[in-house]
Amino acid sequence: LSLNSVELKIKRRKQAFGLFYGLAAGLAFSIALWGLDSYNQARAFAYFPWLKFAAGTPLILLIGGLAGWLTSRFEKPLLGIFIWAGAAAAFAWLTIIVPIVITPAALNLLEPDFGSLLRYSFYDNSSQMAAVAFGWIMIAAFIVAAIQIPMIEQAVFSTSLYGRIAPHLIGILLLSGMVALIIFGV
Repeated sequence: LSLNSVELKIKRRKQAFGLFYGLAAGLAFSIALWGLDSYNQARAFAYFPWLKFAAGTPLILLIGGLAGWLTSRFEKPLLGIFIWAGAAAAFAWLTIIVPIVITPAALNLLEPDFGSLLRYSFYDNSSQMAAVAFGWIMIAAFIVAAIQIPMIEQAVFSTSLYGRIAPHLIGILLLSGMVALIIFGV
């Protein structure tokens, strides 16, 4: 193996780790935000209890995975912070849009008779709610971005299973913990 092929292999592995880092963080965010709510709705026999989770999760995974991959792709900490800031803005926007716009539209497609009953309107303070959500999510995204490159670097060369999954666990804890702060107002 030549030096260039080894470097290319390591770079690809870092990008794969970055992708999974972003996917893990995004999935944790989605589970904390919509998964727990969906679970409680299912226990209460709600109609289409998993719809919010099913509608929002693919979008969150796409954004989180892309942010993680791009950060690992460029390996520039400051750029990573800006990438994750963009992801935090998208997460905050989806926090508001999924339950108010996307879920009623999906319900209207699945059950046209019931979909027409859900007519949410945006309030004057919708942008302020998104800004508060962005502020809280940005705190976690900043930390996720700041630690991604050094943690992925260590994980790529780790020989232990824990060493390889540690960055993902930290991303999961940070974003799900931040959602808990938002929801419970701690």
